[in-house]
Amino acid sequence: MNILKATCSEGIVKVGDTIVPNCDIMSQGSGESSGYVLISQEEFFYLTNTISDIKDLLTQVSGALNTLATATSFGTTMVAQGPLTPAPLPLVPDPALQASLQSFKDALDELNGRLK
Repeated sequence: MNILKATCSEGIVKVGDTIVPNCDIMSQGSGESSGYVLISQEEFFYLTNTISDIKDLLTQVSGALNTLATATSFGTTMVAQGPLTPAPLPLVPDPALQASLQSFKDALDELNGRLK
C-alpha cells in the first residue's frame, strides 16, 4: 500500500498535477480539500485532512462565545412590543453565565491550539 499527499477539487483528485483516475473519495464534503491518496493494488482512495476544517469551526464558535460572553457582561434593556407593554425591562448581567461561557470558550481555544 502506498500513501501520497493529494488535493481534491470538484470531485477531481490530484497528486501534484496528475489526476488520479477512478479514485473513491472517502469524505462527505464537496469543497476543495487536501489529504491523502491510498493506493492498494489497483484501487485508489482519497482521505481528506479535516483538521483545518475543525480548527476553523472552533475559531468561529470561540468568537461567537466571546461575543455572547461580552454581551452578558453589560446591563442592557429588553423591550417588548405591543399595546400592553409596560416600561422596558432591565436585564441584569449574569456573572455565572458569563464565567461559564468564558470557560467553554477557553476550552475550545485550548483544543484548537492542540490540533495539528
